[in-house]
This record gives sequence, C-alpha cells and structure tokens, in this order.
Amino acid sequence: MFALTNSCEPQLSARDGISFSVGSLTRIVTVGSLVLIATAFFLDIAGNRWGSYIRTPIPGIFLPDLLLILAFFGSLVHWRDLRLFALWVKLTYGVLWLYVIAILITEMPRIPADDRYLALRDNSPFLFLAIVPILALSLQFANSRLTINFVRFATLLAAVGPLLLHLGFLFQFSSPLLGSDFVKVFEYRTDLTGAAIAIGMVAWSGWPSIHLRSQLSAQIFLVLVAGLTVSSRSGLLAVLSGIVVIGFLGQRGVRGLLISMLCALTLIGGIAVSPTLSQLGNTQTPPDISVSDQPTADEVDTVTTQAEPLAAVRSLTRGGTVGARLDTWNDVIQGLTRDRSWLLGGAAGSDYLYELCTGIEVAPIEVRIENNDPTCAVDDYGPNPVVRDPHNWVLNIILTHGLFGFLAFSLVLGVTLFRGRGSEGYTLAGWTIGFFLVTGSTFLISGGYALLPMSVAAAWIVSGVGFKRTSSDS
Repeated sequence: MFALTNSCEPQLSARDGISFSVGSLTRIVTVGSLVLIATAFFLDIAGNRWGSYIRTPIPGIFLPDLLLILAFFGSLVHWRDLRLFALWVKLTYGVLWLYVIAILITEMPRIPADDRYLALRDNSPFLFLAIVPILALSLQFANSRLTINFVRFATLLAAVGPLLLHLGFLFQFSSPLLGSDFVKVFEYRTDLTGAAIAIGMVAWSGWPSIHLRSQLSAQIFLVLVAGLTVSSRSGLLAVLSGIVVIGFLGQRGVRGLLISMLCALTLIGGIAVSPTLSQLGNTQTPPDISVSDQPTADEVDTVTTQAEPLAAVRSLTRGGTVGARLDTWNDVIQGLTRDRSWLLGGAAGSDYLYELCTGIEVAPIEVRIENNDPTCAVDDYGPNPVVRDPHNWVLNIILTHGLFGFLAFSLVLGVTLFRGRGSEGYTLAGWTIGFFLVTGSTFLISGGYALLPMSVAAAWIVSGVGFKRTSSDS
C-alpha cells in the first residue's frame, strides 16, 4: 500500500557505523509499520466481515486489530516527530487521550473480569481514534500514488468476492481460523460491501496531482456488482453517495452529470437482473446473520416477535429490519430519557441495551426469538448472544458514553476532516470516513471492520497536514 518517500532516508554519515545502523533499523521498522497498516486495512476492506474475524493467539484480538496494534508500536520509532504536530492535532487528540485515560482509569478496574472484553469493545470508537496521530508518524512517509493504487486493488477484490459468491463460484464454510462460531469464510455483509464499493468508486477517479487517470470501466464494474450483490439499504445508500461524489470529481459540468447518470443506470440494471443471475448461478446467498451485529441486510420481509420492552408486554409485526431498528431506537431513546442518562450513558461492558429493550438488567447467555424470549427488536433468529448495539452509530455511542462521548467522538472526526482539506489524500480518505458513517446509520460502528479503515483514513489525513516542518526537517 505504501512506499517510503525520500524524507525517510537517514541523513547519516557513512563512517558513523552505529548511526548508520540505527538509521537503517528505523527505516526497516517504518516499512514494517506501513506494511502492517496496509495489511490490516486490506483484510477489513477486501475480506469484509470474515477477514476481520481471523483468529490470533491472543483471545478476543483478531488479526487486523493485532496488526494495527503492532503498527502503533512500530510507529513510535518516530516519537521525536510528535513535537512537529500542528497545534490543532496536539489539542484535539490530546483531549481525546485524556478522555480515553479517564475511561480506562474510572471504569476498567470496576468492571468484572468477564466483562472487560465487552467494555473494551464499547470503548473501541475512542480507542481506535486515539491511535490516529501515532499511525500518522509512519504514514507521513507513504507514497500517495502507491497508496491510491493499493486502495483501488483492495476495493476491486472487495467486489469480486461477493460477486463470485453470488454466482455460485464461492461457498461459505466454517473454519477454526476464524475467531467466532457465528462467522464463516466468505461471509460478506452487504452494507460493508456497499461502503467498500463506494470507496473504490472514488479511488478509481482521476488524480491529476499524482498522474493517475480515472478508470470509468472499473467504476462501472463496481456499481454493477453493487446492484447485483448489495441488499442492504445502508449499503446501497453508500453506493448512491459514491455515485454523486464521482460525478463531482468527473470535472463536474456535463461530463460529471453523464458519469453519474451512467453509474445510476448501471446500478438499477444490476438490481433488475440480480434474481436472474442468482438463478443462473444456482446459489442462494443467506441473510447476513451473525453473533451480535446483525441483521443488517434487508432480506427479511416480516419478522414477528414478542418482547417485554420497559417491562410492558408487546407483540409486534415488524416490516423487515427497518421496522426492527426503529423499534429498538425508540426503546433506547425512551430508556435514556427515563433513566436520565443522556449525558453520560450507561456503563461500558454492561447489558444496558438489553435492559432498555426488556426491563431485565442481566442479559441471558443466548436468546431464541422463535421461543418468544424477551429481546431487542434487532436480535437475530436462532440461539444467539443478545445484541449489544442499537445498529446506529450515533445511538451506539450515546448508549454507552452519552452525549458527552458523542460530542467528543464527533469533534475529533470533524476537526480532522475540516483541518485536513489541504492533504493530498483528503478526498479519498475523507470519503472513506464518510461512507462508513453513512452505512453506520444502520449497523455497528463499534466493530473493527468499520473503525479500523476510518482510523487509517484519519491518520492519512493527519500525516498530510498535521505536521509543522522547517526547512531542516524536510
């Protein structure tokens, strides 16, 4: 994904053997950190859901997350460059670090050992953002042309996998290499596919500053695959957003309008012929059902459940997953209002969402909707652990961290996007964050498969405009 620029060359004397060795080691570690970041990004974008659940020897830590952690420590070889950060980086991410430390100091010691992994997961939006400036220490040496080409390649694979599965050339299967029994190899969430395809559409646009031409054929292919495979409304919304963006990037005017219209017609055509191709491929793609972050695809037309929200028995016929989400969001809003917990939210690692939906403070190990077990509306079919997130990134953060946490999260992202407008990779990195926020309106943003690409994109922005350099530093 990345190549070192000349600024990373060690300015050392050849006769100083020790200094030369240190400089060479620094360069090796920097290259290694960039490779780790690229691999983690690739696994989450191209591998989709199953790529983000590859097991590691550390319980609860999956491979992309572990690679990013290693890249974090590798980037610290440039710790002296911390002094070169612009004031806005120091203030924005300094406040975030204070918030993260306050969370860990005040909450983690009081959380039972069995719940600490869940607590870390609830705090993950802030933990991922906190490492952004450290990752930027390595990403400042990334080659923009190679980076964009890498993103182009990753997003093409992100489309090819679901297409082959859709046509029957790939089949899902369980594997001990994955860290969850509820995830299968080649299991693709279509909302994540939609976000990856939208990112790819922008990546395949033209980049005059680094002499990369737009490739309309690749963009058309991505849009066609989206029409064939993306069944999630939020995923399709991301694709539609991507169509609008590439229209503006296509020199706007008549040419941009024609590009947008052509892509829109391709998307509609793909949706129209999708059932036909599915029959030709003789395969049925199952709904995106998994441990605690489903369903997100909208394959289910009607879901009938019984639950006891707020201790009142309620039987509802839900109009697909949209109705289920709206019911859950209503339970969250009413519960936060009743508990007066809008400001700080509930405790990280707790079953607060289940309590708001059912009135039961301690969630069971698993619930069965077919047995009318009390549950949230967005819980899955079959025996699964209860859903812990309301499938909306705004409510998800407010649920655990309150409005205070939501404002902190939004402020960091907002300042980074606002101040990063002059960075070379701003358009692609900024829209990478934007597309995940679009799909995050109906799925979990606490998952690494969304937060990891967002944090890498934010780090790329910071690496481009977040340093104040003198002539001696360059």
